[in-house]
Amino acid sequence: MTANIRFVFNNAADRATITASTTSGSLVAANLKLDERAAVWRSTANTAQTLLLEWTAAENIGAVCMAWTNLTALATVNVKGYTLAGDYPATPAFNETFSPDSALALGEFVFGVDPLVESGAQRARVASQVQCWLSAVFSVRKLLITITDATNALAYIEASRLVAGAYITPVRNVAQGGFLIGWAEQSKPQRAESRDLRTESLGRWRKLQINLYRLEAVSRNAVLAMVANGVGRGVWVSVFPDSTEASTKQVHGFWAALTEGAELSYPEMDIWSAPLTFEEMG
Repeated sequence: MTANIRFVFNNAADRATITASTTSGSLVAANLKLDERAAVWRSTANTAQTLLLEWTAAENIGAVCMAWTNLTALATVNVKGYTLAGDYPATPAFNETFSPDSALALGEFVFGVDPLVESGAQRARVASQVQCWLSAVFSVRKLLITITDATNALAYIEASRLVAGAYITPVRNVAQGGFLIGWAEQSKPQRAESRDLRTESLGRWRKLQINLYRLEAVSRNAVLAMVANGVGRGVWVSVFPDSTEASTKQVHGFWAALTEGAELSYPEMDIWSAPLTFEEMG
């Protein structure tokens, strides 16, 4: 069964002390708590780079996501969680390894046209996103993230936003009528006196419009908890969290914010509907 849309809105990473194994100059691990795409953590190597998150009290973790990374199709991410602070480093409560992206399938490869390791993010024309959905929700005091991307030509690992926490998912998925996703364009093509069409590149970001329909009470309460944070607050959104087609997963998963107030309707007895609009943070 395909997993329903998922949201991470209570970001435990923002409450953590984050320590990186290596740091390049001023591009420190604290930048992983900022919503600015240009504020990044950068390592000094591309093999076995670690981020250690520590909390003074236990946090529930079911997902680890990273926005706007430079990871390639051959990168791997290992995540270990520790129930007690003293369990680190020998006794993890879980130890899971993920490939955040994937290479172009051999059956799709065209010699001389496609790069051998083109990633799903490259095909989707987005920055690579890490989406690690754990096998369960774990209560932990420490979280160790190890990133390896040995073939990365840049020789370092970079990420702009770190998200870790429990996720919510409605019992019923988005409306059968589908949803809208696209890019909001700030650039405006203009004609010069020569009649040439010229465009000044001013940036673009993703915009997602969905309708969560037929919400029963439990799903409604979960959505209400997210909406109660207000507009402009960070939410990790993933429409296809378990898609095996990498570009589908990459383009439909990103760090976003609600940009319009949600008005829940009550179309049927004990059933609610919630239209939601998200825009990518950076």
